[in-house]
Formats: sequence, structure tokens, C-alpha cells
Amino acid sequence: MSAGGDEASEVPRETEAPSASAPGEKTPAAPAKKRSSARRIFMKLALYGAALVLALALAEVFVRIAHPGPVNASEPEYLEDPYCHHRCRPGFKDKVNGFVSINSLGFRDSEDFPEKKPEGETRVVFLGDSFLYAALLPFEETFPERCERALAAKAGKVRAINTGAPGFGTNHERAMLEHYALPLSPDAVVLCFFVGNDVLETLTLDRWVVDADHALRSEKREMSLRKRLLMQSKLFQIIEATDAYQRIAHPRKFRKAGAQGTASDERYLDIEWTRLEQWRKGASARPPLDEAWRLVGEHLKGIVESSRSAGAAPVVLVIPDEIQVDATLRSRVCAAYSLDENDYDLEQPQRKLKELAQALSVPVVDVLPAFREQGSQGGLYIPRDTHWNARGHELAAGLLSPVLEAALSGRR
Repeated sequence: MSAGGDEASEVPRETEAPSASAPGEKTPAAPAKKRSSARRIFMKLALYGAALVLALALAEVFVRIAHPGPVNASEPEYLEDPYCHHRCRPGFKDKVNGFVSINSLGFRDSEDFPEKKPEGETRVVFLGDSFLYAALLPFEETFPERCERALAAKAGKVRAINTGAPGFGTNHERAMLEHYALPLSPDAVVLCFFVGNDVLETLTLDRWVVDADHALRSEKREMSLRKRLLMQSKLFQIIEATDAYQRIAHPRKFRKAGAQGTASDERYLDIEWTRLEQWRKGASARPPLDEAWRLVGEHLKGIVESSRSAGAAPVVLVIPDEIQVDATLRSRVCAAYSLDENDYDLEQPQRKLKELAQALSVPVVDVLPAFREQGSQGGLYIPRDTHWNARGHELAAGLLSPVLEAALSGRR
């Protein structure tokens, strides 16, 4: 073999490119392999899904066998009530902020007390909504407790009875008085009227929205179809009652009050806009506010008559909305929704309520002037929450206590 031939044999051979298929020759079935792989993945997912459904079905069967009756897995904060629509559940303990305790009678109080009034005790019943309930404040900082301490310093043993519950209107407060509070033998009854939503909530507890023409319209609060279907499952009812589920599904519910507030800025401004539209000039004479105010007057009269027939002195505390007090908030809402502040009569609800109360010879405590004087730039309400902070409760108690003292003195 020649030298040239040896050299040629030692040179590495170049990688040969695949030759083109001859006519009629089949190529590898790559697309078919991909389809087969996708089918296997789909079958695995379907199998896992079926196993999950079967496991949930078996768990549902187990729960139904173990609990043939209603599932009492949860401890709701409120119970349905035939008179008041709803009321606080006796024995409820707040797990979020740790402030709220409901006693055995269904009232916010740090202790139980006898239904029968002890000899020498003065009792003051407070009727109201979430302002009175004050979920984000320690019990001792609420204005009923502050009034109790102020009155006790001069009148001896005094008990303030806080019957408030979020969502109450004047009709619910009247029912609370007549069915649950009067048996406690009160010496005075304070109707704590919040002008922000008590008027409309006396008409309906449906959600209120503002139409393009600034008219107020109610919308039914309806459970979604998905939630209605889920609520048919006892297993879901148990899962839903856990803190873990509630923290994931409703994180804002578990947010403590503080610098960041308890509502988003958008939601907070929307709430205040809806409340402001109640005081658009002329709105109170048109539906739905004309009928709502008529009902407020009717139930206020019922509260006064029931109180007096039981020997209790009635008093009305008018609670202002934050947008009436805080000029900065008012400017923000007007800017956000392109509103002209001159189109609104901000004192309209206070005047109307005082007119109704004075016709019944009932003393009225209107704290709006004092709140404007001390809180025109904020400082009296919990940030982005619309309820009073401790300073707001302190100011209200200082204004209410002397009027309550005079009412009780006049009764003796």
C-alpha cells in the first residue's frame, strides 16, 4: 500500500449529512410521537382528577354519615333573629383583633350580668349599629363604657348596656329595644343614629349603588351560583369554617386596624361617595330617601314611646359621617368622582333628625360641630374604615355624658 494511501486512511472522515429520502420512502413519525406523549399526559391528569373527585366524594359521604343533622362546624359572629333580622351570637369571641366578646345575653360586654336589675343600679341601654359595636376598639375605650364611668363617678352604680350590631337600621334598633332590652329595666335609652347609613338601612339591608344620574339604587345581595352549589356540601361547610380558609378567602377581614386602614382606598372612597349622595340637595324629598326618612320617623317614635312606657328616659346621639367632618376627605371624594361640593347639603341629616326628635320632646346630642372643630383634618376616625377611633369615642362620650346625667336626674 502506498504512503499516500496510508495518509488518506488516517484522515478523520467528515460527518455525513443525512441523505434525502428517495421518492416513496417514509420519514420518521415525530408528530405522531408528540401526540402520543400529550395523550399520556392527559390520561395521567384525568386519572389524578378522577382520584381527587373520588376522594372528595368519599369524604363527603363520611361527613354526612358522621353528621346526619346540620353541620355546626362554624361559630358565626351573628345569628338570624325573627325580630332584628340578625343579632350577636351569645358567647362569641373575636379571634382577629381580640377585642370583641359577646356575653350570654347577646350583647357586647366583657362580663355577664343578670337580666334582673340589682337594687340601686342605674342602667343605660345603647341602641346602634357598627359605630356602637366598635369591633376595632377595646371594650373599655368605647363611648358607652366611657359614659358609664363618667356617670358612676356621680351617680353610683351604673351599667351601660351595648346592644349594637353592624348593619342595624332604626327598625332593627327598635326591635332590639322592645324584645331584648326593655326586660333589662333600663333607666335611659340612647339611640345612636349614624347618618352615614342608618336612613337607607332602615329601608333595606340590600347594597346601595349610585347611578349615572346620582340617584341611589338598591341591589340584592345574592350568593353566587358557585357558592350556592358549594354550600350544599357539608364537607365545604366544615372547611369554610376554618381560620385557614377564611384568611385565604377573605384576607381583608383579618386585617387589623392601623396605619394601612381596613379597606382599600378605592373601596373607601366609593363608600363615602355613596353616603354623600344621600345629601345631594333635594334628594331627601325623592325616592328612595323620602320613604326611608318616613320609616325613620315612625321607628324613632316607637323607640321613644316604648322607652317612656317602661319608665326610661330617651336620648338621641347623632353620629356624623367622616366626610361631613374631614374637609380633606371631602375634597378627595369630589375630585375622584368629579363632584361639586356646593351641590350637597352636608348638615341635612342632622337637621332632619333633630326636627323629628324635637317633635317628640327628646334631647338630641349633635356632635358634628365639635368633631369638625377637632377633626377637620382627620384624627377622629380609624384610617380608611369610616368608624371612630379611641379619640373619637372619647370626644363623643364627653359630649353625651352631661346630657345623659341630666336625663337621669329628671327621671328621679
